[in-house]
Order: sequence, then C-alpha cells, then structure tokens
Amino acid sequence: MRQVRKKLHYTSREVARILGVSDKVVRAQAARGELPASKTAPGKGHWRFASEEIDRLVAEIPAPVPAQPSAAEIAQEIVRQLLAGGLELALVVRPPLTRPQ
Repeated sequence: MRQVRKKLHYTSREVARILGVSDKVVRAQAARGELPASKTAPGKGHWRFASEEIDRLVAEIPAPVPAQPSAAEIAQEIVRQLLAGGLELALVVRPPLTRPQ
C-alpha cells in the first residue's frame, strides 16, 4: 500500500484557499509577521508556510456563527408561505386611539 506523505510547507496560494482569503492578503500578512512564514530566498523569493503552523491556526479558528435572516428575508418567507397556503392570516381590527381633549 502506498503511503501518503504530508506536505511540510504550503504556498501562499494554498494558504489563501485554506483560509478563504486572497493570495495578496496572505502575502501581506506574512510580510507584516501576522502569519508565520519564511521566504525561499533571503529578501526575495516565494513565501512558504509550515503546514503544522497553518493547520494549528485553522484548528483554533472558531466555528462561524450561523447568519440570522434579515427582516426582509423573514417577510419574504411569510409571504411565500401565505401564497402557498402554508399559513393562515388573522386580521385584528382595533378601534382608533383617541386623544384626550
């Protein structure tokens, strides 16, 4: 059986895909020291990211909070269900408020 070797380093493009950001953002964060990285040649070359470090960072990212529907989305869903016959609408009529004179 063939053994699969784990990569030791990721490219900036691979890290961008893993983190869901652009390659430019990854390179900028590496240049500012916000992402642990090294260059393939001093002062020039390509960024390389230790796979263990990136995998650790990804594991520390909290799970996203599910987005709550907007008021417009809720209203659209109510209208959709009304038109489909899935909801009944009760109309409550109140007498108008009168102001003391």
